[in-house]
Amino acid sequence: MHHVNFARAVAGLALLGAAAGAPALAQTWLQATVVVDAKHYVVGIDDPFTDSDYLGIESATPFGPISALADSDHQPPVYHGLAIAWSQVGLGGVHVYAQAQSVASGPDLLRVTGSGQASGFMSDYFTLSVPGAASGASFTVTAQVHVDGSAWAETVPGWTAAYQPAGQLAAFSHWESWVRVLRGDSGTTLAELRAREDCDARTNTGSGPFCQPDGTPGLQVISFTMVNNGTPVQLDMRGWASAGTSIYQPTQLTTADSRADLGHTIAWGGITELRDASGALVTDFAAVSASSGFDYRNAYVSTVPDAPTSVLLLAGLAMLGTGWRRGLRRRA
Repeated sequence: MHHVNFARAVAGLALLGAAAGAPALAQTWLQATVVVDAKHYVVGIDDPFTDSDYLGIESATPFGPISALADSDHQPPVYHGLAIAWSQVGLGGVHVYAQAQSVASGPDLLRVTGSGQASGFMSDYFTLSVPGAASGASFTVTAQVHVDGSAWAETVPGWTAAYQPAGQLAAFSHWESWVRVLRGDSGTTLAELRAREDCDARTNTGSGPFCQPDGTPGLQVISFTMVNNGTPVQLDMRGWASAGTSIYQPTQLTTADSRADLGHTIAWGGITELRDASGALVTDFAAVSASSGFDYRNAYVSTVPDAPTSVLLLAGLAMLGTGWRRGLRRRA
């Protein structure tokens, strides 16, 4: 079992569903969870070789990344399952990442699986302050939101091995983002952006691997109305990533790899324009959270460091796996 030590880590998968509830009015809330699982079953062995982990953290203040790694770690040159996930949430930004790998060789193995899931959620409330304007005056806010994500899935042999009685492989990945601006007192949606991508690669289907996007990633512009010194609005950002692999009764050396990356990122791009009821441009204003102190006139600045240690470890194991597979192919 692999663990990452965080003083405020919360054990339990309940956190995955807890983000669905709205926090109290004007409260800042940040939350992240990671879940990983890797296992393989061997003919004649009752207990599977299994490794799993989950971590959760929630706070009213920003925190660093949390990550988890699972590796079934038995005769890696022959067969093993591997999974990783990490999540980081800050004021105005959400980053999540998941990756899975399965490797198997020979007809004796029954099944190898790996799966990783990550989620991130942030919610904060801010009010509009325009010096010299009357309290209750209405303004149109234009802001930017940036979402970058990628998904990938691959099996070797590929899908052309379909319909064989054995040697079934599967790899699949998914990422999803959801950004909303809500009226703070009623929860009415003022602006909303969604995007997602799903990838699938299998040997037991009659079609090739595919990735299906939905929504529009990249830099997006949203507009909504706020009242000077009035009701706050709620910025709600959520991200999910998952990746899974499975190998069932291989007849030769097989691999399945998948990856879902929202690490660069769901990010608030700042308020780019404010106009009054007559359409005149306003340049002197603030959009500050009374809870966190962050001015949402400004863009979120990514605090995601270089790849976490566990991600680097996964990359190293993947490279070793490539070497093992090449060696096995040469011997074959």
